[in-house]
Amino acid sequence: FFSYRPGKIRVLDVGCGAGFLSNYLGREGFSVTAIDLSVSSLEVARRRDETKQVHYLQADAYDLPFDDGYFDVVTSTDFLEHVSEPKRVLKEISRVLGPSGFFFFHTFNRNWISKLLAIKSLEWFVKNTPEHLHVYDLFIKPKDLKKWMEDENMEVLEMHGIRPKILQLPVWRLLTRGEVDPRFRFKWSSNLAVSYMGIARKGGQREI
Repeated sequence: FFSYRPGKIRVLDVGCGAGFLSNYLGREGFSVTAIDLSVSSLEVARRRDETKQVHYLQADAYDLPFDDGYFDVVTSTDFLEHVSEPKRVLKEISRVLGPSGFFFFHTFNRNWISKLLAIKSLEWFVKNTPEHLHVYDLFIKPKDLKKWMEDENMEVLEMHGIRPKILQLPVWRLLTRGEVDPRFRFKWSSNLAVSYMGIARKGGQREI
């Protein structure tokens, strides 16, 4: 699939926020459309788009304004845990994703460890953390997410946990000053207890 030239691959970023992923993909030469409900986030994303080629659009993830099977790739990072009906979002993602297309996702597991690290630790250590940035009841267990995607004709190919690198200077800056250093880095983990990413593929045969 990825042997095709990036410019010919149509990517949709659902819940793009400030455009970190969308703008990166734009710089890599992909044809990117990015949607969010927040006008202010979209304005920030547009300002940071060095290529001026990413198509930013205010839209509802429950009702995506695109034709069936239009995109080759859909991404959704740090978004599914912010909606009350993630199954509806996944249904729409599957609808606009073409046969054999790929869905890349990142979200948070739901257990006491994720509550401690992803919610409480941020409140304790990071200055000016917005109230209710994460809501524990909206976190998603990997087995549930996998089942919901299977219901929408998407097969999970991989899931990997993510955790901060422990022995790095930015960790100490976070703990002592309450600031997130731009050099803060994460690493892959086999443990899905807190944060996890994955790839799913939609069923069907892609036309070449």
